[in-house]
Amino acid sequence: MIAALPQIISEIPNMRLVFVGDSELKDDLLRQAKTLGLENHVLFLGMRNDVPEIMLCSASSCCRQLMRD
Repeated sequence: MIAALPQIISEIPNMRLVFVGDSELKDDLLRQAKTLGLENHVLFLGMRNDVPEIMLCSASSCCRQLMRD
């Protein structure tokens, strides 16, 4: 997703990509965003209890849910 942002931002400059939750991929995603100069367009919110409200504020959303024991 992050790799596609430069093209999207060229059409929608105020676009933001929001990640909610924690993952072992977070450091890699942060690094990718920084490498592409997208720090101001990618937000990492961590674990939240208000995910439905966040999704309602979005123009679109993509959900990947992993359950942990």
